[in-house]
Amino acid sequence: MNQNNQEVNHKTADVQAANNQQVSIQELNKEQIHKIYRHWMIEHFPQDEIKPWKSISRMWELGAYRGLGMFQEEKLLGYALFAQEPEGDTLLLDYFAMLETSRGQGLGGAFLRNMKNVMKDYAGILFETEDEAAAENEEQLQVRKRRNAFYEREGMGRTTVRSEVYGVQYMIWSYPFSGENIMDSEACQKKLTDIYKIMIPGEKFDKYVKITGR
Repeated sequence: MNQNNQEVNHKTADVQAANNQQVSIQELNKEQIHKIYRHWMIEHFPQDEIKPWKSISRMWELGAYRGLGMFQEEKLLGYALFAQEPEGDTLLLDYFAMLETSRGQGLGGAFLRNMKNVMKDYAGILFETEDEAAAENEEQLQVRKRRNAFYEREGMGRTTVRSEVYGVQYMIWSYPFSGENIMDSEACQKKLTDIYKIMIPGEKFDKYVKITGR
């Protein structure tokens, strides 16, 4: 699934969201992802969670990075960026955000539920949320529980797999599109390991990444 520097085989799915809003989900090219990186990600994520652009660019050139945007005509409403093993059938959700003017309208949930209509060549997605068990206080625990409740409402499934990346502990979730059940612990661990090794290659993987199944 290697991609040209600027172009992908654009795939689009039309979505009727809440309040009869007509929106679409479109596959992004590298130039569009770079624009999102420069203009939006700094507003949506803490600086220490944003990868250097050269890391994303490296993965793109390996065929290991993809992106989707939700649009209303030409207006960007939200975006989802994914890492993957080249030629693999599973995506790891790397960044997901709705622009401020698009929040509170049910669009985020519609985006998650309809990703599969664009990424039809994939079995599904995995994604991380900060582990509830590692919360440092009650306020942090409740924030994590609310976030996870949102994903459960939208049909995402908790797995028994946990990861630790650069000291941050994560719960691993899955959203199967088709094919094998990626919620199986052993398969999930293997897929996650393969993707992490692309994202954090070489000695850094051995030093900073831990994956366990419960």
